[in-house]
Amino acid sequence: MFPKTKHPELNISAGKRESVRCPQNGARQLGFANLAALIDSGLDRISASGVAGWHPFVLGILLSIIAIVLAFPHYMKTFDTSVADRMRQEVMQVTEWKFEHPLQPIPIDQFFGKDSRASEEGFVNHLRKRSYRIAVPLVANVLGLNVQSVAVLQQVGALLFLTITLLLLRRITQDDLVAFVAAIYMAATYPGQWGFNDDHFDGIAYLAMLISVWSRSFIIVLVAVVFGGLTDERAIIAAPLVYLCHSIIPAGDKPSEKGWLKPFLPGRLHWAVICGVLVFGIIRIYLGIRWGALVDTSGLSLAGFNGRASLFPLMALNLVKGGIFILAAGFLVAIARREFATVVFTSLALIPALGVVAFAWDFTRSLAYGFLTFFIAMAVIVRNVELVDTRRLVSFAVICSLFVPTYFLIAAWIRVA
Repeated sequence: MFPKTKHPELNISAGKRESVRCPQNGARQLGFANLAALIDSGLDRISASGVAGWHPFVLGILLSIIAIVLAFPHYMKTFDTSVADRMRQEVMQVTEWKFEHPLQPIPIDQFFGKDSRASEEGFVNHLRKRSYRIAVPLVANVLGLNVQSVAVLQQVGALLFLTITLLLLRRITQDDLVAFVAAIYMAATYPGQWGFNDDHFDGIAYLAMLISVWSRSFIIVLVAVVFGGLTDERAIIAAPLVYLCHSIIPAGDKPSEKGWLKPFLPGRLHWAVICGVLVFGIIRIYLGIRWGALVDTSGLSLAGFNGRASLFPLMALNLVKGGIFILAAGFLVAIARREFATVVFTSLALIPALGVVAFAWDFTRSLAYGFLTFFIAMAVIVRNVELVDTRRLVSFAVICSLFVPTYFLIAAWIRVA
């Protein structure tokens, strides 16, 4: 993938220091050769420092600092109870009401008039769907937490998201250095940063999805799938990716099974995902019957599809940043190794997540529910590509990601995350 390192001190693929003869042709010292040598030198320093082998929770804190520095969250918006913006106050009142009445539909008309600014800007349509997102309000109600307390817990959840990301990457790569660098990539992108910015609880839904992939417990996977879906139904739409992760990502030191179909047939954890989706469906249907509406399609429209479609390449690229090289490499390697089942099933699993983007007004938040594709790509790359090349590829993705701001698209507005 990349030329072998020309660094005279280190050959990472061998794991030992050894002298490498420098090429006589000066042109060969340019381009990818120099970049590979520079990356190898940086990885050598990180490896020598021992940072990559630190305790996962300590590294989770370090990754959180990186994410916060890059995202620069607007904490005043989240924690200030004396917000001057009237619409913001009204939205906060609705959230507080939902926390007090988690199993009741939100009486939107009680809070907003027809000429309300919130109605004009689409917030009312969004709040209608929150009636069905009962997981976080129910937990908050049981524990006696207010909106600010849950916002604090979501910060902890964002830290756990990055910590579990590191643990899952260690399982996939069986290499602390690659796992650490890949986790830095996640901290530099929208899914790893949104939990520190978010007041819509998508960060908690992302965490539930990640736990449902990382855990090897039937009960925990089932509960995580249900909780994620009741936090935001887009987590259920992305459930096929969770199913695929249990087929493609190795369990501990056990390598993934080979074959066209066998790895994708349901095992214990696959059934946990399936049961989780079924339980979510039963709860959602019950709430719909009880409240008189099975689905609230407020805000779902193809009216703005043309505008979103034109921005899709740019916003998708900004979402994954340098990870585009990892996704592309995973796709090409899978084809080259004739792992067509992985390519076909991953593509099919992404269709629901991509389909939501055509209807939902919060473009980037919806597309980010496909973040598990990154772990699938990493699993494919690690089992087919030499470790030295994997390290260089992931490092290059991080370099490209660190210097690209994180934006998110809501309706027709592009904002800095």
